Amino acid sequence: MTKPEVARHIYIGNILYPVHSLGPGTRIGIWLTGCHRNCHGCISPEFKIQHPTERINTEDLLKTMKRVFKNINVDGITISGGEPFLQPGALAILVEGLHRLFSHRSSKIDILVYTGFTLQELKNMRKESVHSILSNISVLIDGQYLEKENNNSPLRGSDNQIIHYLDPKCKKKYNEYMKEGNSLQVFSEGNHIITVGIKGD
Repeated sequence: MTKPEVARHIYIGNILYPVHSLGPGTRIGIWLTGCHRNCHGCISPEFKIQHPTERINTEDLLKTMKRVFKNINVDGITISGGEPFLQPGALAILVEGLHRLFSHRSSKIDILVYTGFTLQELKNMRKESVHSILSNISVLIDGQYLEKENNNSPLRGSDNQIIHYLDPKCKKKYNEYMKEGNSLQVFSEGNHIITVGIKGD
């Protein structure tokens, strides 16, 4: 399989709306699948493995999202997993496409991405796709989840994780949001109950 073919497709575990527990405002939550870390106490173990049925053409996904989210309020987008940066080519296409999707806004869409990599590790990869992602997102929350450092920190699974404001304009609204503390949402999907948010210790 060629690299462009890999980049054209993305493995998506779930897309939920409206999400209020993973960032300020009313958000779209997108979970990518695939992760190699096996963090003890992971809140989303169902997204560790990629399954063939989760493989979606990235541009087709964006077209579907454009139709579905055309007439609803979206303040931001949160991308988690799994490990999103294991699919850097596809993730770059996704975040660039999300900006196009919400280009009618007076300000650029707020995109938050969670990753187990540190920001420095991502920069050290020296990949064009990673550079594109970091240039097109507002906030990066980095670092592997460590259960022993889970102290109910707002937006962070554990205290070792760092919130990087790649768009400094977002800092104020995130600080206001975090004063409210952690919250969890429950979504019902068929016979499944999905919990969304940062779980406490």
